[in-house]
Amino acid sequence: MRMSLRRLPAVLTALLMVVPVVATLIYAASVDASIWIRLWENRIPRLFFTSMLLVAAVTVGSIVLGTLLAFLVERTNLPGRKIFRPLLIAPLVTPCFIIAITYVNFFGIRGVGQKMFGAMGINCNLPNIYGFWGAVGIFVLGTFPYVYTIVLASLSRLDPSLSEAARCLGASRRERMWRVSLPLLLPAISAGSILVALYVFSDFGVVSILRYSTFVNMIYEQISGRYDFAVASSLSTVLMGITFILVFFQDLLTKKRQFSNTKNKRYNLPRLDLKWARLPAFVFVFAVLGFALILPVGVLLYWFVQSLGVDSVWGSNARELFRSGFNSLLISSLAATAAVLLALPLAYWNVRDRNSRWGKICAGASQLGVALPGVLIALALSLVLGQFFPRLNFSVTALFLAFVIHFFAKAYQMTRAGLIQLSPRVEEGARMLGCSPVQTFWLITRPLLTPALMVAWIFVFLSSMRELAASLLLRPAGFDPLTVKVWIAASEGFYEQAAAPALLIVILSLPMVMIMARHQGQYQSSLEST
Repeated sequence: MRMSLRRLPAVLTALLMVVPVVATLIYAASVDASIWIRLWENRIPRLFFTSMLLVAAVTVGSIVLGTLLAFLVERTNLPGRKIFRPLLIAPLVTPCFIIAITYVNFFGIRGVGQKMFGAMGINCNLPNIYGFWGAVGIFVLGTFPYVYTIVLASLSRLDPSLSEAARCLGASRRERMWRVSLPLLLPAISAGSILVALYVFSDFGVVSILRYSTFVNMIYEQISGRYDFAVASSLSTVLMGITFILVFFQDLLTKKRQFSNTKNKRYNLPRLDLKWARLPAFVFVFAVLGFALILPVGVLLYWFVQSLGVDSVWGSNARELFRSGFNSLLISSLAATAAVLLALPLAYWNVRDRNSRWGKICAGASQLGVALPGVLIALALSLVLGQFFPRLNFSVTALFLAFVIHFFAKAYQMTRAGLIQLSPRVEEGARMLGCSPVQTFWLITRPLLTPALMVAWIFVFLSSMRELAASLLLRPAGFDPLTVKVWIAASEGFYEQAAAPALLIVILSLPMVMIMARHQGQYQSSLEST
């Protein structure tokens, strides 16, 4: 009985996290067979093709770009690499749908791009960015930091003795790269690629703005426009199956290729001399940073300056803007705190009792939310709360639960990675000296675990600040987070009104990214586990 009570918080956490999956499956099972037949004949094959094509293209693009940038920054004598190293993480502060909004306006008719080139006396027709290739470009610019950050940390920890041994055996530089370095980087590349793939699968804003049809925006259309929950839940089950297959495939790809560095230290290796390619490499990295960060923020600043003379933006609505900023900070902070606190007992159970079958089951069930788009979690919570707790439906509580469920896996994996690095002998020594379990945690474990918990909190906070679909569906009247303010203003064409809340998202998120960059070691190991 004592053991069961000690594990009760972890079990309850797992039950809470699995609610969206169970609710969606139950509702979809009750859908009439004729609806399933109609969907499989018309929509599902087309949506499957368009969604998988987009995910594959973005994932490959992010892997190539992120890995190349990490190699240039970490292993070459690239000019300004110390400045580029943290700046290439900074695109994480700008949600992809905001990048899409700025690009649509920049390349649009009478947009910022035409005005800028017209002021320089250049008359040109900018390309159309709507559709597949536009969505691929925006997603790659917004997601390559996932791959870049993990591969960068892994490159700094590759033992040079392995490459030297291969060289002594007669391997050329190209053979050492393909047969030694790349296999060692496979877990890091795989971890970054699955994060990119899941993000693209769950995104609603970019595909809606650029008019590219996928499962997510079709589900949102069925919920918000047609109120057809039967079709939405049916499409959701197919999307759930695809995302779980992606996660399973990633685990299958890397389970026989798990590598660890027993020395766990950073190596200062001789840097590759780029020679004549130094200037082209510098221009390339600066161009990537310009397209991913400078151009979107520059467009937002231009709109911001234009909005200063508009009374409707900075007059009576200034208080509403800061209220939305407070709403975003509040809900994101609460969700991050709750996710970290709920992750602690489950991580302890899974790490300190690795042979527990129930611990593994609860840990796996609790992480299902990471593979579900925000729109799907919002749909499932709306169905459950509407049935059992109607007063909580479309409330701050519902939005809070959606954020916690959606991003709990990130908090759990980062907490688990931190616990794995702590030897249980330290805790056992404190217990032998007479400390209670609570005293042992507070005096011994907590200080050592703080960096991992801090990075977990920051990552859930940033993810919550960027979430759009769940906020659009579950927010109560009068409680608009910043992402909703940006979306409503931009969707109606009032870009100047979208500038202030978009810049506020960047300003509030930037300090967190800077802190996370300082703790890149914990960040890298946690993401690889995810």
